[in-house]
Amino acid sequence: LFDLLERGGVVAGAGSGARFLADHMPGDAYGWNRGCGLSRQSAVHTWPAPKRASDEMVAALKLEPSLLGLGLDERTAVIVQGNWMEVIGEGKAAVFDATRSGWPWEGDEAFLLLRPDERYDLQARRPEW
Repeated sequence: LFDLLERGGVVAGAGSGARFLADHMPGDAYGWNRGCGLSRQSAVHTWPAPKRASDEMVAALKLEPSLLGLGLDERTAVIVQGNWMEVIGEGKAAVFDATRSGWPWEGDEAFLLLRPDERYDLQARRPEW
C-alpha cells in the first residue's frame, strides 16, 4: 500500500477500513490498537455512538498528544493529498488537536468540525477558512 501511494495511487477505506489506515484506531474494551500507518501520526474513529467515540478520542490523545485525531460521520470521507485534507460526503469530520493550548476544552469544544468541501492543513494543523 505504501508503494501504491508513492506511485500516486489512491487508498480508501470505510468504517473499520478507514480506521485501519491510521497509526491508531479504536480497538476492543482494552483500548486503542495500531493501524497500518498510512495516515501517519493520526488516530481515526467513526461515529456509531458520537459521545462515546468523542470521549474515547479525548482519552487516547491525552496519552499521545502528538497524534491528530479524526472522527468521521457516516457517509463522510476525507481526501488527503500532501499536507492537505478535504472533507467529502454528506456528514462532517471532527478534528482533535491535543497540541492546542488548553486542550481538551469542554464538551463539543474538544474538536473542530469540518463540513464537506472544507480543507485542513495537516502540517500547520489549522483549517483553511
